[in-house]
Amino acid sequence: MNGVKLRGEVNRPDADFGHAAKSHWFLMMTGQMTDNASLTKASRDGARKVLNTSFKRKAGAWSNGFLKNGKPDQNRNSWIFAEQNQLLASLALTEPRLQGILSNTYGYWLSKFPDKTYKGVFDAVDSQGNPVRTSGVPKHWAWKSGFHEFEHALVAYITSSQFEGKPLTLHYV
Repeated sequence: MNGVKLRGEVNRPDADFGHAAKSHWFLMMTGQMTDNASLTKASRDGARKVLNTSFKRKAGAWSNGFLKNGKPDQNRNSWIFAEQNQLLASLALTEPRLQGILSNTYGYWLSKFPDKTYKGVFDAVDSQGNPVRTSGVPKHWAWKSGFHEFEHALVAYITSSQFEGKPLTLHYV
């Protein structure tokens, strides 16, 4: 944000797994669309490394990344979590053994991120799954306008329909 630091941003991850996951996901799809086997393989290998590093098996959830001091970020940001789920869902289309992990992370998402009282999705939850504010702004703000939640739901719908062998219907307005 042009050097402007929002109150509370000191707790944002310095190196996050969300951008890494999205980069590998897009590179993987680009390799597939252009029949570039080496790009596809390199991005799939990189994707697996990112996901293996960020998955916390005991919690059944993703971690955000690392803070400036090198320690793991204990919070789980919704957009980072969504990016990791989308990447894993795409990988699971051709690696069915990954569907079990995806089932865990979808379950975590559905039980911890939705605000059941006021609706919407929390910006982040702590390691115990309690809502936290990491950016010093309200739950809904300019960079959290529902895009990641919608994209997460869309990818989950498309890939889950594929896993179950069921047709899907997309409606456009």
